[in-house]
Amino acid sequence: EMDRAGGQEVILPIVQPAELWKKSGRWEVYGDEMFRLKDRHNRDFALGPTHEEIITTLVDADVHSYRHLPLLLYQIQNKYRDEIRPRFGLMRGREFIMKDLYSFD
Repeated sequence: EMDRAGGQEVILPIVQPAELWKKSGRWEVYGDEMFRLKDRHNRDFALGPTHEEIITTLVDADVHSYRHLPLLLYQIQNKYRDEIRPRFGLMRGREFIMKDLYSFD
């Protein structure tokens, strides 16, 4: 369905560097809902609660002209959030699968 709409599937990293989240200002905003970890070099990372930071970095690095637009990218991947609030009447687990479509015009 997404392919027919002109979308291109991408697979994005689940372990995401803190630098991207700090640059966007959302490292602190996400608070305790974000699973955070450190690698063996003591660098900060997060398990992706969402992928906007990653996808915008990818597009910024690869799209150099308006001629490459519009661009529709989608993913169907696991997300990780330590949240307990109900969504649409259901409790969502800490790990769940979500489909996202990102549109760049």
